[in-house]
Amino acid sequence: MFQCNKCGLYYLETFLPNENEYASDYFLTEYKQQYGRTYEEDREKIRALAVPRLKIISKYIKKGKLLDFGSGLGFFAEYAKENGFIPVCYDISEYACSYIKEKLKIDAVCGNQSLLERNSELFDVINSFYVIEHVNDFKKLLFLFSKHLRKKGVLALATPNGSGFSVKKRFRAYAKKHPDDHVFIFTPALLKRELKKLGFKKIKVRVTGIHPERIIRPKILLKNKLLIKVVKLYAMFFGLGDTFEIYAQKS
Repeated sequence: MFQCNKCGLYYLETFLPNENEYASDYFLTEYKQQYGRTYEEDREKIRALAVPRLKIISKYIKKGKLLDFGSGLGFFAEYAKENGFIPVCYDISEYACSYIKEKLKIDAVCGNQSLLERNSELFDVINSFYVIEHVNDFKKLLFLFSKHLRKKGVLALATPNGSGFSVKKRFRAYAKKHPDDHVFIFTPALLKRELKKLGFKKIKVRVTGIHPERIIRPKILLKNKLLIKVVKLYAMFFGLGDTFEIYAQKS
């Protein structure tokens, strides 16, 4: 893992091919190994994450056609549909697309960003949560998102935070656990700059992934509720969460 001293971008150089396959095993075995339950069993938790995200999007636009790019099993799209949007899902997993069409009754297309290159469909909202860090040419992906948004359309992204506590203060430990299919770690400032270059405005950053247990040492201090509250406020104020979301409107 390297870091650009000029822009602050963290990136991987892979010297062996990445053999990870994103298939049905991710939603069943792999996800359960990581989180203790399958992706589908985690449905309500994932839908709970959708609530504040759609609330922010709705401040820009109340309804319209929405593209959920890298949709997983489509639970954000499902929540958006319940709140007035017309969703379509893109995902590279055939298992995910079949699930979305059969279980959620939402339009789903199996494929990657090359689908965006081949068509001219326009959307009012494009959301892509925890996808951009996997993409080798992220600038091209941002350009394609811009191209497929209508005027005043909204882009919503979520990704790990290169300015977060784990990266800044415990980098060696972080790097050892860093997934080898995460090509980049972005900072909010870097993504802001890239979005401004593409003509986006009204850019809002929401810092997420604040974990006091990763900050407070020794662990016995975690019993102090006041300290935990102070640490959370400190991490929020200084943007030290391990993940962040960014929202922007096309001008």
